[in-house]
Amino acid sequence: KKSHQPLWAQLAAVIAGELNQRHIKVGEFIWSIRRLAAINNLSVTAMARAFKILVEKGVLESIPQKGYVVGPKATIVARELLNQHLNDLKIMSKQMHLKK
Repeated sequence: KKSHQPLWAQLAAVIAGELNQRHIKVGEFIWSIRRLAAINNLSVTAMARAFKILVEKGVLESIPQKGYVVGPKATIVARELLNQHLNDLKIMSKQMHLKK
């Protein structure tokens, strides 16, 4: 998907949406890096970088030899990203209004 958000932020938003819709829960395994890369036509390297950032932020947790589970901070990070996105939209709106 074309987006101004980095890949990790897009993945965090998807995970948060799945949590909100109760399709997944904190502690549940998610698809593998390879599978998500293939589904989204992205390189495994790009997806691995995104997963690494999500692990650092607590959105995902790595379980050695098993995969990744949704971490306890997934909803908090998603809320922060949403607030940041809304602030960016407000700034863009003000800038567009000033140009008129």
